[in-house]
Amino acid sequence: MEQTLKPNQTLIIHGNDESILTYASDSNSYFYCTNGTKTIGQFLNVSLSAYAELVLPTETPIYATKEELEQAEADTDEKLDSYAKSEALDDYVKRIEIFETVTWEETLEFEAKSKTTANSYYGINLQNDIYIKTFTPAFSDTVGTFTWCVATSTDGEPIAQGSKMTISEWTEQEIGTAIEFNNTLLTTQPLIVYGNDDSILMYYNKSNDYFKITGTSATSAGQYLTGSLAGEIVVQYTEEETVFTSKDDHNALQEEVNEVKENIAENSNPNPLYGKKLVGIGDSMMQGHSISKANGWLAKIADRNGMTYVNYGINGTYMTNKLYGTSEGVVDRYSEMDDDADYILIFAGTNDISASVTIGDEDSTDESEFYGALNSICQGLMSKYPNGKIGFITSHVRSKSARTKTLNYIEAIETACQNNGGIPVFNNAKNGGLCYWNSEQAAQLTLGDNCHYSAEGMEWFSWKYEAFLRSL
Repeated sequence: MEQTLKPNQTLIIHGNDESILTYASDSNSYFYCTNGTKTIGQFLNVSLSAYAELVLPTETPIYATKEELEQAEADTDEKLDSYAKSEALDDYVKRIEIFETVTWEETLEFEAKSKTTANSYYGINLQNDIYIKTFTPAFSDTVGTFTWCVATSTDGEPIAQGSKMTISEWTEQEIGTAIEFNNTLLTTQPLIVYGNDDSILMYYNKSNDYFKITGTSATSAGQYLTGSLAGEIVVQYTEEETVFTSKDDHNALQEEVNEVKENIAENSNPNPLYGKKLVGIGDSMMQGHSISKANGWLAKIADRNGMTYVNYGINGTYMTNKLYGTSEGVVDRYSEMDDDADYILIFAGTNDISASVTIGDEDSTDESEFYGALNSICQGLMSKYPNGKIGFITSHVRSKSARTKTLNYIEAIETACQNNGGIPVFNNAKNGGLCYWNSEQAAQLTLGDNCHYSAEGMEWFSWKYEAFLRSL
């Protein structure tokens, strides 16, 4: 058997020919079976010992309404900044289906076992919160009136033996009429019925587990709810499920989805960065100084575009072979980077400028000189990544007094990259947009140390460097 077992259903097994069942747990909470000729008058009093294979949904798909479909199509009128967004939208519309709420009702019979005593309070209390449409209590009389109300447990917990309840306002109506409840009856709320003028209620289960009614009205204070009512109850269940009213509806919707996908394809540019691997190497301007690599500008570019990345930046290091403590410069570290990178960025030189490392001449091969290190790095990266997209990012001019000196090192980066096949360079002196001696801007985009990017600066520069990456 493979089907859904609902909360209001119980799977019952009876051993034939004196076959002996084994049970998992014993219970004094008896459940009366009222349907079927073999089970009338029987009690279900234990839970079975058995093996059940539960089939659970592996993943709940995301559905969209037709209004969301139209909005998705409207969104494509604006240029999409990244292919990751385009692909997400494309995947989104692939799974659009008609999404409807399905409601059904069931009528439950609580069989009348016997009459109550006069002036007794009986009620219904459920094990789960269930929406009740109507309840028609059973009486031994055919005429007269009864009153009913909804009580609430005083401690806010589900009703159990010894619970105290406070009642709400009583409602009076004719015997034989249904209580139009049309609401969810919570496990903390029994529905209580009282027979007026000695009208005799019929009960489904008389219990010694008394529930004290502690309401303050004269008709209810000090009373006990002594059992469960007999009668007819109509409950309502609601589920959300995907429904197609016809094959034509399905086909028509699929055509709408296809049109949206075509619109997306026409209005968005494929992103060359998506799914690619990005590596970066350099000094603290690459590593992030005191900001974690995960929150740095390199990570932001990768995360936005569905890329994998590795940040090989090390604070304080040089472009040349000069050591910073025990940390080697870029010229001695680039060969250790992963070989499968698609995009390679180099951001170093700030510490070489501060240390006044010798620039050397354009054809230098001396890796202790700035030009020599640059030539080795350019050639080495092109050999390591013959199909890779390589780019250099220059240092910033961080003060007016250091402008000429800094520009000489920046010029060396541009010249070396030009001389080694024309490797692209992002020149922060020309295109960075950050003026360190503008106090308001520096306070926003840097850490206040006349050098490193703040969290806001990481976000701001990530967009500039992403645009550069796309141009490679």
